[in-house]
Amino acid sequence: MPRPTKAQQIAREQDAAKLARYQEQEAKRATRIQIDQNLVLRFWVAGIAIGFIAAGVISFDKITAEAANIGLTQPWMQYLIFFVVEFLYLMFLLADMIMKSRGDKRFVPSLIANVGVWFFAGVAVYANAVGALNFNDWDLTSINTWTGLILGVSAPIAIIAIGKLAPSIVFSEPIVLD
Repeated sequence: MPRPTKAQQIAREQDAAKLARYQEQEAKRATRIQIDQNLVLRFWVAGIAIGFIAAGVISFDKITAEAANIGLTQPWMQYLIFFVVEFLYLMFLLADMIMKSRGDKRFVPSLIANVGVWFFAGVAVYANAVGALNFNDWDLTSINTWTGLILGVSAPIAIIAIGKLAPSIVFSEPIVLD
């Protein structure tokens, strides 16, 4: 092996000096939170849970108020409508997440899960919108009506959107053996 030239020797020494300075700076730096750490994942999942509960409370108010209009025989039954709507879109959302976490790419089960999610989310959005309109006596000239509409419909839409994003964040790609 040929002996390095003076220029090559100087370049190696400069590289070694740069590396030493970098390592010294890194040793002084505070520890970092890595985005893939369990702490970040748990925080994200807890945020989703809090958001789902908050959205559920908003939807509970509007869905139960509108459920009184469907003519149930007992007044307490209007509370069941909320659980049907919210529980079913949560179950379809979970079914979709489970299928994605398992690497299931079949079209029909995925289609059924997605149609279920978006149908029951649509019901929640519609009930929240009608609830906001009824509260404001359908006055479409009032800023309060529009604010209520936007806030009411954003709750279920936000939960569905984050729920559809969750599988790519929470679950790693399944290992598929050929």
